[in-house]
Amino acid sequence: MERIKIFNGAKLKISIEKERATLFVCIGIALLFWFFVKLSQPYETSREVNVQYVLPAGKAFVNIPPSVVVTTLNGTGWDLFYDYLANSSPSIDFRVEEYPSKMIEPTQLENRLKKEIANTIKVTDTDEEYILLEYQDEYEKLLPVRFDGKISFSSGYDFKDSIKLEPDSVMVSGPVSLVQKLESWSTSFYESNDCRNTINVELPLMKPEQGQIIMNPATVNLNVEVEEYTQKTVYVPIVVKNATDSIRLSINNVKVDFVVGLSRFNEITKDDFIFEADFNGISLNDVNNVIPLSPSQIPNRLKALNFIPKSVEFFIVQKALKPVDLDSLNTE
Repeated sequence: MERIKIFNGAKLKISIEKERATLFVCIGIALLFWFFVKLSQPYETSREVNVQYVLPAGKAFVNIPPSVVVTTLNGTGWDLFYDYLANSSPSIDFRVEEYPSKMIEPTQLENRLKKEIANTIKVTDTDEEYILLEYQDEYEKLLPVRFDGKISFSSGYDFKDSIKLEPDSVMVSGPVSLVQKLESWSTSFYESNDCRNTINVELPLMKPEQGQIIMNPATVNLNVEVEEYTQKTVYVPIVVKNATDSIRLSINNVKVDFVVGLSRFNEITKDDFIFEADFNGISLNDVNNVIPLSPSQIPNRLKALNFIPKSVEFFIVQKALKPVDLDSLNTE
């Protein structure tokens, strides 16, 4: 009895698997038939077509025409599917000199597109009604490069030297009306925060906002040397200017505090500063005998500079009278 039950169970299992396989085959045939029917029906779709332009030598576009045209296509699913497989990246080109009106009209554009699409497919529309071909004589100009960015430092750090760009100028070429009025060319925006190490990166130049403008080279190297800063104090002698020998100051030196990079700490001395007490226009008979001090020479790249005092008192010293020779008077 057990053998009969096992046999009948196996037979039932095989029967179910056969029926399931038959069902899957039928579903597959139905899907295939449905697929063929669907592809035989007409459809409307859109495709992007790359567009290239051939300019005469020595010319450049003032306004760059579109590089991609979106076309609307009508055809059966089979034709559209075959065209996509055969030409997955359609492209057309126009020789600009063949259009003296400087315009590609809709019919000209559609006719050119039809040559790139299968004959069984219709081009019914494009996203460009017409294409303007605005170009001028090409002009070259050497322009200085201007850094566009923001650099901030960690506490106690700052520039060791000025920002350097290599090269510091580029050759820019494009339509004469656009290039002639340019005075400089900027880098792309660069930002760095909490810097304490030297920056050395390659920066692309800013992309042109209008026209067919080409930069050579298209990138520059940005170099920013960074160093730590510390405080230093020097005592600078006061230079008296436009005064007689009888003028004396209450103090002779100015205390100057400043923050300087470590690489220049020993380099900066009191001799690099000049503070003046200029008596030009100062009334010596004034009750208030105070004159302001002003710096006339300060080294570059110093931070947080301060000096005291800001003014000093002055005094007029009377010269002693020359003694009279009494013997010479008696002789006379």
